[in-house]
Amino acid sequence: MIDNEQYIQCVDNVYRTFEPDNVWFTSDTHFYHENILKFCSRPFKDIEEMNHELVRRWNETVPPDGVVFHLGDFAFASPEEWNDILGQLNGQIYLILGNHDFKQIKQGFMRRFAHVTQQMTIRVGGQAIVLNHNPFLCYGGAYRRVWQLFGHVHSGPASHRGLDLPRLNMLFPLQYDVGVDNNDYRPVSFKEVKERIEAQVQMAGSQKTESVSLMSSGVPVVFLDVDGVLVLDPTTGQLADGPSSHLSWLLQESGAGLVLIGGWTAFDIEELKKGSLKEYSQCLVGATPRASSYTESVAQWLSTSGGKHPYVILSAASISDDRAIAINPQNGLSRDDVQKAIGLIGSKNK
Repeated sequence: MIDNEQYIQCVDNVYRTFEPDNVWFTSDTHFYHENILKFCSRPFKDIEEMNHELVRRWNETVPPDGVVFHLGDFAFASPEEWNDILGQLNGQIYLILGNHDFKQIKQGFMRRFAHVTQQMTIRVGGQAIVLNHNPFLCYGGAYRRVWQLFGHVHSGPASHRGLDLPRLNMLFPLQYDVGVDNNDYRPVSFKEVKERIEAQVQMAGSQKTESVSLMSSGVPVVFLDVDGVLVLDPTTGQLADGPSSHLSWLLQESGAGLVLIGGWTAFDIEELKKGSLKEYSQCLVGATPRASSYTESVAQWLSTSGGKHPYVILSAASISDDRAIAINPQNGLSRDDVQKAIGLIGSKNK
């Protein structure tokens, strides 16, 4: 028999797959925690009413065979009280430890959870999700449509005293607070999380599209020659992961619009936004006109863009422009290339 120290996994980064119709997320229930009533302005007269209502809403939402990922700060309670609450809740519960849970890891009731870990990465219906008690400023996959779900911050309509709340404006649209204070004091389903994250992405995208598509004077532009920068093997036409992530980083850091140059200008832009370049659809402004050289095509685009723009040209071809960065076609766009580009067009965070 394994002991509790072995049972508690520090970090579980092995992907586990779950069915989308049977998964829920929650966090920060704080069962038996009297001070949380005042701290988060919870609408319950005492902890007895809070415990009863949290259990009722949980079981009203989650079926007996459901899978629930609880992202920490489960209870402020004795072992007997933890066991009592766990005996009332529907579903198979995975606990991602919160800052208030660590002192409980040697207790025998931890075995009543399906799994206990400090961090977990899962797939639900093909969607990769990083689960942690805390929101991350950066995390693996943030530029590759990986979600990050969290708790801890106690955001929500009635909660406004959390010390971390002012920092939430730095979140990616792919992050979401699944804590009870932000979700009607009940677990939230995968479907609901998906809808909310898609709405966040759409809102962020529409704001980005508006600012970039107007291309007002001063908005930076990245002129991209896809072949040799993102596509390293012309026989497959596939974007390479490393260079693609580096381009996402550049666009995020600079707030630039993306304009195609070279061979890919022959493709329909709207089709590219739905297909090969979907990842950059919110930043992809258009393509340069056909011209006798790259420098001439860039000059023509700039002359008709309606403003003056700092710009950079990313290409594996040799281009006689002091704002062109020669990309090694064997490796594609690198971190060093991105740093050079930011030096030329600036960072929106300056």
